[in-house]
Amino acid sequence: MDGQEELLVSVVVCTFNRSALLDVCLESLAAQKANGKLWEVVIVDNGSTDDTGCVAGRYVKANANFRVTVETEIGLSRARNRGYREAAGRYVAYIDDDARARPDWVSVMTDFIRRNPGVSAFGGPDYGYAHSDRPGWLPPEYMWTELDPARGRERIIRFPGERYTGCNMVFRRDVLESFGGFDADLGMSGAGIGYGEETNLLLALQHAGHSIWYVHDLKVDHLIQKHKMSLWWNLRSFYENGRTYDRTVNRGYGLLMRIFRLFGAAAVGVIQFANPRVMPLKRRLYYALRYPVSEMGACVTYAENLKKRSFPYRATGREKDFGCKRPMIDDG
Repeated sequence: MDGQEELLVSVVVCTFNRSALLDVCLESLAAQKANGKLWEVVIVDNGSTDDTGCVAGRYVKANANFRVTVETEIGLSRARNRGYREAAGRYVAYIDDDARARPDWVSVMTDFIRRNPGVSAFGGPDYGYAHSDRPGWLPPEYMWTELDPARGRERIIRFPGERYTGCNMVFRRDVLESFGGFDADLGMSGAGIGYGEETNLLLALQHAGHSIWYVHDLKVDHLIQKHKMSLWWNLRSFYENGRTYDRTVNRGYGLLMRIFRLFGAAAVGVIQFANPRVMPLKRRLYYALRYPVSEMGACVTYAENLKKRSFPYRATGREKDFGCKRPMIDDG
C-alpha cells in the first residue's frame, strides 16, 4: 500500500435507539490499545430517532478512525450488511451496541489474523454483566458464552454444537460479500425479537468447507438488560427462536417430524422440571420450558405455512446441501 499499513479490520457497531448503551460500547472501542492505523469503527445507525447521532458524532469527532453511516431499512441483518458494504478493512468484526470490548480486543483480533492469514471466520467468548443485582433465579450461565480453554484456546469448532454469539464475531470481508451477508428475514427488527442470522451464515460457511475458529482471548462483556431478567421475556425469546428455526438452519421438517420434535421437547421439559437439584422455581421453569416453547414456535410457523400453502424450506435439498447457492472461498 505504498508504504502505508493495511487497514486490517473494520469494527461494525449496529445500533437502534439505544444511545446510552452505544456510548458505553464506543467508549470501550476508543480505549483500545491497538494501532489506530490498522483498524476502524463503522457505526451503523439503523434509523434511530433518539440522540444516537449526537453520541456517534462525538466519537467520530474525537477519533480519526471512527465514522458513521445510516441504514434506513430497519433490521439488524440489514444494518450488519450495510456495515460490511461500508467497511474498508480486510476483515469485518461485529460487536453489539450493548457490549463492551476488553481493552485488548482489537489487538488480540489483529494478532490472530496475522498468525492465521486467510482465516474465514472466528469469534470469542462473551460474559454477561448487569448494572443491578441479578435475580437469584437466573441460571449462572445466563448470557455467558465461553468454551473450555483446556481444549484449546484457539481452535476450529463445529457449529452449532460449539458456538460463540453474534456480539463477538469476525469475518473476512470477501467471504461476507460472496455469501451475500446475513439473511434479512432473520434477526432483530427494531424493538421486535428475532434471531438466527449469524447461525444461519456460519452454518452455511461451515457446510461450504470453511473453518470456523474460536479464540478464547477475544473477549467482550455483554450487558444483561433489566427486561431480560424476566422469565416472561425469556419465554417470548424461546418462542421467537423457534419461529425462525427452520430458516435459521435451512431445514424444512414435515408434519411427522414436527410432532416428534414437539413431544420430544415436552419429554425433555418434564425431565428438566423433575431434576432433583435444589433451585428456585423460576429457574426450574426456565430449564423445563425452553425447548417445548421453542418447538411450539416452530409448529406455529409450520401451521402458518401450511395455511398459506407455502413451504419455503421443503423439497429444496438445502438440508442436504446447505448454502448450495453460495460460492465457496478457500481459507487462505
